[in-house]
Amino acid sequence: IPCNAIRWIADVTIQPGTIFLPNTPFTKTWRLQNTGLCAWDNTYALVLVSGHSMGAQTGYFLPAIITPGQIVDLPVDFTAPENPGNYTSYWQLRDDNGVLFLFPGDAPPFSVQIKVVQTRGNYAHDFAVDFCLARWESMAGELPCPGQEGDPRGFVYLLDNPRLENRNENEFALWTRPNNQKGGWITGVYPPYIVQEGDRFRAWVGCLDQSAGCSVTFQLDYQVTGGTVKTLGQWREVYDGMITKIDLDLSALAGKTVTFTLTVFANNKADKANAFWFVPRIER
Repeated sequence: IPCNAIRWIADVTIQPGTIFLPNTPFTKTWRLQNTGLCAWDNTYALVLVSGHSMGAQTGYFLPAIITPGQIVDLPVDFTAPENPGNYTSYWQLRDDNGVLFLFPGDAPPFSVQIKVVQTRGNYAHDFAVDFCLARWESMAGELPCPGQEGDPRGFVYLLDNPRLENRNENEFALWTRPNNQKGGWITGVYPPYIVQEGDRFRAWVGCLDQSAGCSVTFQLDYQVTGGTVKTLGQWREVYDGMITKIDLDLSALAGKTVTFTLTVFANNKADKANAFWFVPRIER
């Protein structure tokens, strides 16, 4: 066993291929284990070794002593580049002598991989583009944004070329999966929005491709500042090759400051509840 050795455990946040809009800040966290004989103290550092820095510093000293066998989460703050494309940043640990060390067997350094895309519509309010401005939670509690695909607590994830149950598309969709429990749900509460005359809420809802057994209920709620939460509509969807188009007139709320909430309920097994909101937006 060498003095310095490391094992990658998990990507705690930002799975490879996560989609961001230009100039969006995000935090990538790696979960690592000290598998060597030596402790890592604050003279050890997490350093950029190749790829795109994405606005991060080139090195970060460890915040605490990590003893042999200990598992640690190491976060780094990034900003998505301005130009669309695929970006990768590679990182390693460096010891107190300035020597980089790898995983057993000289595996590649750990990395963050993202895809930057441009907005594709000029809407008064784009719920897909602004999805991380919302507060997301499930029966399991508050959720990170963007979420991690497969997280049993539930997750929300932006898709730029979604495969719906009846067709492929090239605009944004929100993949909203309830927590993996009977009666699971997921909800996103968006920042206040001032409704104007002529505003309409529009979207398509349904199940993603290859989601046989999906049975979900979509719900759109609103709350005028100082008022109670009310429901604008509910739509039940199953995996049957058909999706539902939503087109709601918001004129009755014109001039009011409104908080909108997107919710999905799992009607049966939550692990099949791959629900999508395709291009959820307010058009004027």
